[in-house]
Amino acid sequence: TIPVCETRNGSPYAEVVVRNLGTDSRAYNVVVVFAENLGGTDTTVAEVGIDTATVQPGASRRYKATAAVDLRHELLCSYRTAAGFTPN
Repeated sequence: TIPVCETRNGSPYAEVVVRNLGTDSRAYNVVVVFAENLGGTDTTVAEVGIDTATVQPGASRRYKATAAVDLRHELLCSYRTAAGFTPN
């Protein structure tokens, strides 16, 4: 999940929580996508890859993502992950 999605000093900032819902320890690859809403159209302005440390079954880890991009419009944050990942 992305509990924090905001602009800090004019640049996008997000905090991502990765939770392992499986029964085995595993690491994940998460791509945070920062976009701006331009008149009803979402335009991607940056993507930030996060390779997580190993997450134990039932545990969560929090990661931060930011990009050196000047925003001019409303910020939107989303993510995509490697195959097999189940978001909480």
